[in-house]
Amino acid sequence: MRIPVHQLKGKAPRREETPDDLFAALLSKTYNVSRDKAFDYTDAQGKKQTMIMGIVIPKHKMIVEIQQKQDTKGIIAEIARDKVARANGWSICRLSERDARNEEEFWQVKREIERSGK
Repeated sequence: MRIPVHQLKGKAPRREETPDDLFAALLSKTYNVSRDKAFDYTDAQGKKQTMIMGIVIPKHKMIVEIQQKQDTKGIIAEIARDKVARANGWSICRLSERDARNEEEFWQVKREIERSGK
């Protein structure tokens, strides 16, 4: 059996952290944060659907999304997710990738939590 060199040396391969990872780590210092949470709902036709939410603060029913460049299909899918999330009592806070890398942008999430009153 072959063993990768990084395991022989006792070091895990370095993985590039995404803006989502960085911001979720920042949020977890203050809030209980879940990553990639599955949310089941029933669509307008009565079919059961599942939506994956990236960064979630369950206690406050807040979804934090890090905006990336999107094409038209991505924007349309985002609007559909927003409708479903808001219809089920979730609020959404969006940050750009640049903002997610900056700890000072944390105030945006706090403001949305206070605004929603949850």
